[in-house]
Amino acid sequence: YLRQRSGAGDELPIGVMGMSLGGYTAALWASVANDLSFAVAMIPAVSMSELMWSHGSGTAVRKRARDNGVDQDLLEQAFAVHSPLARPPRVSADRLFVIAGRGDRITPPDQAVALAAHWGCDVTWFDGGHLAQVGRHQAFSHVRKQLAAVHVPGVEV
Repeated sequence: YLRQRSGAGDELPIGVMGMSLGGYTAALWASVANDLSFAVAMIPAVSMSELMWSHGSGTAVRKRARDNGVDQDLLEQAFAVHSPLARPPRVSADRLFVIAGRGDRITPPDQAVALAAHWGCDVTWFDGGHLAQVGRHQAFSHVRKQLAAVHVPGVEV
């Protein structure tokens, strides 16, 4: 739609960047689209089963789930159909970026580490977390510099 609307055809570079559940979406998009110029997953959720299981620890809902035969493995199987970790990225590794907060308790750092390992890239860290994103501007600057270095049109330092 963007290419058609702009009249630029295939020459218009289009990338994706998402945060939190948007990071999940960006990561998934990077695994199914053949024409993305880059993908940035910021404080991404990447394993819904792990997040649901860890955030539900010690709750009545968790006990009820276990009593009914639901465990993390079953959740993993259910979410596998749309997991960004279930298929390889279609964007080259030098155009894949993961940004994460060291203090994030909503999508903990292990989520970002898992995606970066899957993508074969590093995590660009900032000190804050999901809500207080202290230092994220340095992470954005780093990604912008890297995108300029691989000559993504329209990206300047």
